[in-house]
Amino acid sequence: MNKLKEIIQESGYKQNFIAQKLGVHRTEISQWIADRRRPRNDQIRELSKLLRCKIKELYPDYKLQ
Repeated sequence: MNKLKEIIQESGYKQNFIAQKLGVHRTEISQWIADRRRPRNDQIRELSKLLRCKIKELYPDYKLQ
């Protein structure tokens, strides 16, 4: 299972809620979960704050920029 999907499920948040908080469309979240797209660096940081997890848990290869 995709780590992002797992963390979202554990958080109890719906994709619509996450999308609203990040200012993106729900389909964007689906794209991230399916690994078809990747969030921008600022979105990754906000996502980790929202989901209360470390960035490296979401994206192990993330490089701070």
